[in-house]
Amino acid sequence: MTGRSTEPPAVLHTAQPPAALKQSPTSSMAPLWKHFDDYTGPDCITPCPNEVLHKICSNLPFDVVKNFRLVCRIFGKIGNDHLNAQAHVCFKRTSFQELQRLSTSDLRKSIRSLCFDVNRYNEQFTFEKWRRVVRVTTNIGRSQENQDAYDRFRHYYVDQDAIVQEDLHVESIATLLRNCPKLHTVEIWSAYEDLRIMQKAVPVFADAGFSPRSRRGNFVHGVHAIKDVMQAANQTRTRLKRLFAGRLSQTLFHLEAVDTEIIKTGLEKVQCLSLEIDEPHPTTNFEATSWDKLSEGALSKLLGAASDVRYLSVRSRDSWSPAIATLYLNHIFGKHVFHYLQALHLRSVATNSKGLSKILIEHKETLRYVHLTNFNMVNNNDNWNDFFNVMCQQLPQARKFLLYGDWKGGNGASWSFGHMSDEYIDEPDSDSEWLSDDEDEDLKFWKAHL
Repeated sequence: MTGRSTEPPAVLHTAQPPAALKQSPTSSMAPLWKHFDDYTGPDCITPCPNEVLHKICSNLPFDVVKNFRLVCRIFGKIGNDHLNAQAHVCFKRTSFQELQRLSTSDLRKSIRSLCFDVNRYNEQFTFEKWRRVVRVTTNIGRSQENQDAYDRFRHYYVDQDAIVQEDLHVESIATLLRNCPKLHTVEIWSAYEDLRIMQKAVPVFADAGFSPRSRRGNFVHGVHAIKDVMQAANQTRTRLKRLFAGRLSQTLFHLEAVDTEIIKTGLEKVQCLSLEIDEPHPTTNFEATSWDKLSEGALSKLLGAASDVRYLSVRSRDSWSPAIATLYLNHIFGKHVFHYLQALHLRSVATNSKGLSKILIEHKETLRYVHLTNFNMVNNNDNWNDFFNVMCQQLPQARKFLLYGDWKGGNGASWSFGHMSDEYIDEPDSDSEWLSDDEDEDLKFWKAHL
């Protein structure tokens, strides 16, 4: 997972490339994109070192990249920084066929992350519903024209269902996980939160030590799905190092004892843990026994099994309330939990400064990075200035203390933490400014992905 490989540059044995690719690796790459404007040659290029390919594609504008068939057919989407870092796969039959080819090519040695784009419409999106949608944006043509257009629209989604039935995606995923030595992240991007099509792949991910997550922050797993992943990991003696666990609700307190033990066993070697708390809606019947179990420290006891956790992220699911209540927060950080915690990210929390200070100070000997986003004070007497002063004095090991988002005080005061300029800047997708040469790879991973 570190930097560039020391192996000799990989070579692609394919067809003849455009003349531009025959330049030496040291030549200027800036004007190369112009050579691809009218390129309609083969899907892949001839012998070309990965280093050269990387430099070429790093200088291609995105609109040109879309038409560059080598890149488009294998990756579908290219980041400007690392050509070979991510494979971006749409849920199509042709995409999975390309993924299989990628899994057996020299490019597989460079893949660090895999993103599945599984956006899809509901299976019940009928012709009549489709026609009502179309009527809003365009004129309705003749009946046969409408039917032909609808058939083209539906073909993609019918093909997705066929892929699931044939387990084609599971086979491709398994091949990629086996053949890509640097792969460490698997993301699932679904605008409609319909992740059922990946259920069959869960054991495959578990075998390889992965817990897939959604690119948009809607975590993949509910409580029972987490249990299934842990069970698969335990059966294959896989020790998960990273877990993105989402939609954790009161269901945690109603698991059978054997299921609780399965989750605890799976947590034993986890070092990077991200939790998404799904609090009950105020109008729902949240049983008193659930609160009793929480008060008894059931959540702390469960998380206490994750004794090796170094990097922790806790956030709200943002359903009816955007904040994690103090009760949940206190019991996540119970006694004898997270002894080796180095980096902490809390997002959307409602608590008092005293409780938050207590949590941070209890881990003062190990905490090096603190990242706080969107806080609500629940005590009218809270003074965040005092809180920050205490933190400066009580966290001797802290190297970064970052604040983002909206902070609201009990007395009605509020702050927006962004850039120092007048123009507000949203929280970045990754904290690249945290990185330094003396940090280990796991910490870099945590800061880039949580």
